[in-house]
Amino acid sequence: MKKTLQSSLFIFSLLLAGCSQIDYNHPLDSQAGYHNPDHFNDEDGDGIANLWDADHEYYKSNLDTTPPVITLPSDDTIWIPYGDKDGIYRQLKTWYTVTDNRPDPVTVIVRPDFSVKFPGTIIVEYVATDKYNNTSQKSRVVVVLQEAINDNEPPQISASPKNPEIFEGSSFDPLSNVTAYDNKDGVITSKITFSGSYDVNKAGEYTITYSVTDESNNTGTLVRILKVFPNDTQDTDFPEITLTGSSEMKIGLNEDWVEPGYKAIDPTEGDITDRVSISGAILPKGEPGVFSITYTVSDNALHTASETRIVQRGDPVDPIVTLKNPEDSVITLAKGDVFKIPELNIVDPDKNEKIEDIDYFPKFNTNTPDTSYLIMIIATDSDGNFGQLRIKVVVGNGGTQDEDTEPPVITIKGKNPDTVTVSASKTYKDSGATAKDNVDGTVTVTPSGTVDLKKEGKNTITYIAKDKAGNADTAFRTVVVVAAKSNDLLSKYEVLTSTALTTIRKTYGKATTDGDAAKAPDLSKMSSFTIDWNLSQKRVNHMAIEMPYPGTNVNLTNSTHTLDKTSPTIEFSGTKIARFDGEYYVTLQGTSFVMVRKDGSFAIIMEP
Repeated sequence: MKKTLQSSLFIFSLLLAGCSQIDYNHPLDSQAGYHNPDHFNDEDGDGIANLWDADHEYYKSNLDTTPPVITLPSDDTIWIPYGDKDGIYRQLKTWYTVTDNRPDPVTVIVRPDFSVKFPGTIIVEYVATDKYNNTSQKSRVVVVLQEAINDNEPPQISASPKNPEIFEGSSFDPLSNVTAYDNKDGVITSKITFSGSYDVNKAGEYTITYSVTDESNNTGTLVRILKVFPNDTQDTDFPEITLTGSSEMKIGLNEDWVEPGYKAIDPTEGDITDRVSISGAILPKGEPGVFSITYTVSDNALHTASETRIVQRGDPVDPIVTLKNPEDSVITLAKGDVFKIPELNIVDPDKNEKIEDIDYFPKFNTNTPDTSYLIMIIATDSDGNFGQLRIKVVVGNGGTQDEDTEPPVITIKGKNPDTVTVSASKTYKDSGATAKDNVDGTVTVTPSGTVDLKKEGKNTITYIAKDKAGNADTAFRTVVVVAAKSNDLLSKYEVLTSTALTTIRKTYGKATTDGDAAKAPDLSKMSSFTIDWNLSQKRVNHMAIEMPYPGTNVNLTNSTHTLDKTSPTIEFSGTKIARFDGEYYVTLQGTSFVMVRKDGSFAIIMEP
């Protein structure tokens, strides 16, 4: 009876296989998503396929379709040193955890294999498969680094000043302002040792030798000469520079600059003219403008004096423009006529020159009758100085008798031309202008143009006034910016009377220099200068300058400073930026952070 029943069930199953009502999960369903032979067997011989036998592990409700879960400790990129002495490569094989919804074993494959002696980027995959072939995958980025270059460069020791000078009885710390920097280990100042004896109570010269060794056993050295002067020779007098000729001069546009001469005398040391340094950019021939020459000298006691000579190249006087025929002050044209500049008398008070650069504005056409224009005629000499003349042009009949054709008249207040000195922090205060109209009375004057007080040169401010009828008048103010007669940067930036530096947390993106360019560092390629200074805590939390060399970021946080004192100072050392190390006065000028070298030779202006 049992065998007959089994045969009947088998035949019944075959019939169901051709029937569309068969359940998708049935083991004989030809449309099923899988056909595992184990599901079709009748392992316990009860005449029921395993998939439909509730007593079997392959019973359909017992099947596992949930993949295992792989977890990586971190999704960050793994950096492996060339050669992998730390065994990171081997650890990657086990740097994961895997969990599954069933306790059956899970197989994990880590691929691909790679060599730690071939630099590059590899995507490492972790593939987990459970007993029921459910699979999951995770990946991470692995970078094998380039082979490290052997460090054979010795560290650098720097000291400020390089060769100190003191008087008998003064204190001297041989490690003060001495720093060491290594291309690999960074700042290693704490490792500096020195040898050599000295006596601050006995005049003479003493040799001190400094030494520092990096982690790669490279040693750098520095030799300093300490000079101890006797107290009876202490020099408190300042030298004096005397210029030959005037401190303010004029030369021709195409004239060669010839130095008139100078002399430097120190009350203690006598004639020290041979120590005078000269700085300043001389305008080339053919380029009009103002330039300055600065003369600086220091005696053995480091007292410094300077004088500045201001030179005007070219003609600073504007030409005078008048009409040859006074009746041309009003010119009447018919519609379509071509306007031509009338005959002029042009006189240049300082030069006997024929001026041919003559133009007018605004440009206009004569296609509209009964229209009037106020025209400004401008004559410019070879030095860029210009004279101006207004005339009126009427097209057609010039309008009816009742029409307002008279422009307002502008009066410029204050000096014109005006001469001011260079300033890094101040802005030009324009005295303005007023305008009166024959019909409208007082009318508004609109100025345009700026004056750049940071550099020498000529600037122009334009004033325009227009009445209700549309008649307009234009006037100009010339502002000449010249160098200060004294180029003493300590006075210019008022650093000797500056108060303590206020709390500041800022990043500056541009650096310019003022003063002796030959002594100043080249910061034209600086990316940024950042300072975080807290006055109440009297602490520099962070300070750095980003340069293409010696590295992307030079840490200045531990620099010696007196930012919380009057006349605040800061001293840099070991930066490896050429001519940057040294002591500076520090002040804020508007939005700029200014550092003036303590000897007054140059200033660094950090701008936002």
